[in-house]
Amino acid sequence: MISWDRCGDSTYIGILSGYEIDVLRSYVDGLAKLIDHHLSSFITAPDGTLWPSPELRQDLRIDTILRFELGQHEPDWVLSFSAGSCLSDISRQVQLMASALPASGGVVQLNSRDEADAWLRCISLVVATIATVADERGEVRGKPCEPTVAWLTEVWAGLHATLGSCTTSAPAG
Repeated sequence: MISWDRCGDSTYIGILSGYEIDVLRSYVDGLAKLIDHHLSSFITAPDGTLWPSPELRQDLRIDTILRFELGQHEPDWVLSFSAGSCLSDISRQVQLMASALPASGGVVQLNSRDEADAWLRCISLVVATIATVADERGEVRGKPCEPTVAWLTEVWAGLHATLGSCTTSAPAG
């Protein structure tokens, strides 16, 4: 059972099992490695603009993340131009989420709306990337995605409901 509650104006408390925290940590770590790997291949122009390597858009997970963040119908040049700042921002959000995961136990304390929004954003991106790599049977490496997507959506929905109105998009699974 996942439970979220508000404590004051900007503190949010989540109760999850220790196992659920470990699972979230594995997904956040995977998202961080994916983003950081691709950010390390960017070239910085003299004006500070980050330009992606040509291989960036060949990774369907990154393409999904960029389209989720920047728009499904944006032309490729917009995605390429915006990729550096978008992925850098996501990297900061992933770090915020990771830092809020407890070392032990299942109590999560989010000390600001920014931390809560980072959780919503990162969970949405994980769900979107799972959907991208799933095969036609809805499986990844022979395991069904639906239970994981449903659980992540439950974590997201509980926090979203606790926050009240929010501009973060629901997970697309």
